[in-house]
Amino acid sequence: MENTLLLGAGWLDPAYWWGVAQVAIGLGLVIFVHELGHFLVAKACGVKCEKFYVGFDFFDIKIGDLILIPRSLVKWKWGETEYGIGIIPLGGYVKMLGQDDNPANMEREVERSKANLEDTGEELYEPSGLVDRSKMEPRSFLAKTVPQRMAIISAGVVFNILFAILLAAIAFRSGVNYEPPMIGSVSPGGPAWEAGLPESQVVRVGNQRMDEGYFTFMHMAEAIIFDGSEEDALVEIEYIPTGSTESKVAQIPTRKIGAQVKIPRIGVNPILVAQVPDIEKMPAGRSSSLCDPPFMGGDTILAVNDQSADTMGQVKDALAANYGKPAVVLVERSSKDLEEGQTPEKVTITVQPDRMKVVGLDVKWKAIAAIQKGSPAEKAGLKVGDEIVSINGKPARNVYALDLDSLKHLSSSTDQPMTLEVKRADETMTVQITPRMPRWISQLDRIDSTLPIGVDSLGITIPIENVVAYVEPDGPAAKAGIVVGDEIVGSQVLLSDEQKEDEDYVNAGSYRPYVSLRKGNLNWSDTHSNIQQFAAGQGVALSIKRDDKTEVIEVVTRDSPDYYLPTMGVPLKTLQKTYTSTSWGEAFKLGANQTWVDLTKVFKFLGKLVRGRIGVENLGGPGTIFVVATSEASQGTSRLLLFLVLLSANLAIINFLPIPVLDGGHMVFLAYEGLFRKPVTEKVQVVLTYAGLLALLALMAFVLYQDAWRISKLF
Repeated sequence: MENTLLLGAGWLDPAYWWGVAQVAIGLGLVIFVHELGHFLVAKACGVKCEKFYVGFDFFDIKIGDLILIPRSLVKWKWGETEYGIGIIPLGGYVKMLGQDDNPANMEREVERSKANLEDTGEELYEPSGLVDRSKMEPRSFLAKTVPQRMAIISAGVVFNILFAILLAAIAFRSGVNYEPPMIGSVSPGGPAWEAGLPESQVVRVGNQRMDEGYFTFMHMAEAIIFDGSEEDALVEIEYIPTGSTESKVAQIPTRKIGAQVKIPRIGVNPILVAQVPDIEKMPAGRSSSLCDPPFMGGDTILAVNDQSADTMGQVKDALAANYGKPAVVLVERSSKDLEEGQTPEKVTITVQPDRMKVVGLDVKWKAIAAIQKGSPAEKAGLKVGDEIVSINGKPARNVYALDLDSLKHLSSSTDQPMTLEVKRADETMTVQITPRMPRWISQLDRIDSTLPIGVDSLGITIPIENVVAYVEPDGPAAKAGIVVGDEIVGSQVLLSDEQKEDEDYVNAGSYRPYVSLRKGNLNWSDTHSNIQQFAAGQGVALSIKRDDKTEVIEVVTRDSPDYYLPTMGVPLKTLQKTYTSTSWGEAFKLGANQTWVDLTKVFKFLGKLVRGRIGVENLGGPGTIFVVATSEASQGTSRLLLFLVLLSANLAIINFLPIPVLDGGHMVFLAYEGLFRKPVTEKVQVVLTYAGLLALLALMAFVLYQDAWRISKLF
């Protein structure tokens, strides 16, 4: 099987490449402004600036004597300075007479800075071995006073901070789209799940209020990550549940959840609202795509089965209450052609029940991993380590059907509890449990496919293995030759030529064409979620490992005779609001505040990194920066500007760390010289500079490896 990611239509979309161009220009501007600070202050102090480059021009890319790419993409001479763009887009530099970050060139720079001493016979070096700066070329960096050199070195950071404030002010004055601090779904088994946090508006995290002014979901997440107690990592959260007016307070611990995000957190996700994103058609293969009249991009859902619905949770509640039955959905349909004063059209759409798609196999369950406080499972006496053997007398096979069994039970006329057969240690017992209406369903609310499966109707989580535990007789998997004990290490939905040309298939919701389950980075739920995006009869290639050999086996999906999907397959959008400053004064005030927040965020991150509260695997390199920046650019220019504010803050702080080669290292040397009235000896500078250079090269190699590792996860 070819482990390739199908190319979507976005690669051919001019808007995509405009976003890439915006990112490239923005990142270049951040570097340019930093170097401009050094350049302008150096010029003001009378220092000769020989080169000004964005990007590094260290070498030509060539084969033999043939130069494929020159070291400078473009360069020109203006006055005494050579300006250019280097081929290595990892920074920039200003080359000044008498200054070089390469310790091997220090002696050469000192020699170049001599002030015609050949004619006078005087020595450049004092008897102590130190350089006599009064005998330097006046326009040399080395000839300037300590305060002047400090001003030149620190100017890059200062310019970055000022530039960040300007960018943020422009963004706020133009209008920023943002996700408000509202909780939607929660990660199964995470602290928020254990605490039973519902859909809600967060009004306070610790001492920081978030119900007035510009506060985003990311502000909330960062407050939880960075402001938690170092000893027990407890975070106090005040929230107002959806549909309520009274606030509640919860003390929630932070911890690392799953394998995809290795930062201590509580496991919450942005809220989805009952509005269809701007798409032409519903995801192909779902019952929502067969409606007449159809759903349309921009539709706002007002009610489901006569029950009002504003959020994803309320939509699910209304659908779950009528499990397996048609859903009558009332939507408000806006139109660009509406004239001022016209009322949007209201349309009633009937959605038929949507059957679950299966391939006739189930994977191995493990024992219950977590139990939610106050849940039906806790009330029924279930314990961590229990293994569910059967449900109402039927073998427990399909882990994704546990919530659906609960829905079927709740929609039946019986008022009796469900009966679970449970294995505890060497004993098998019967447990009576009364399920609740689930707020989310695991196979459709895929949050992190390294997590256990959450069964919200019971309040438990169940880990699974990518090992076949049951094969349905005469089912698709059995006919293809899959047997119990096979390990599933990968899957790929087999698109027809027609489907490959249809953007609705290539970009269908959370669908990914290839899923690798190797090395435990994902579980079977990722594949199970993918096949729900397609109609029955879709081909799926499974990579099966058996007896240390891997082979590709093709199966065809079919409709489940027993289970329906409890949602109608209509994609809903993340709630977004727009914040626009009413004046430039307010914009600059917000810009300064945002820059301060980003600067302190970098300090807090580094502090947690040093103390081991955040792992080094969370560091990212140029690839990660470009991917995130492109994602932000797709949300609008203002979002990209705010990301560049964060990047400028990162560049300012990182550059000012007391590491030789960086600006902060130079400032340490200058501070020593100013304090003790003599510079650090060249020998010490060389040793420390080489040490700093090696450390930076090691860090760069590590973050580049991290970038490559993250990209490999897509295949």
